[in-house]
Amino acid sequence: MDDDKISLKDYVLFYLTFFLGDRKSETYALQWKYIDFSKAQIQLI
Repeated sequence: MDDDKISLKDYVLFYLTFFLGDRKSETYALQWKYIDFSKAQIQLI
């Protein structure tokens, strides 16, 4: 991987944290069971 590119995992973490307005630790704690694609919702606990 080039040094000027970030990994997909890091990109998704940044994207979710930025656009959800949550803390990084809340994004790290996300599990698939908290994501509802049919309702387009993410449940933060």
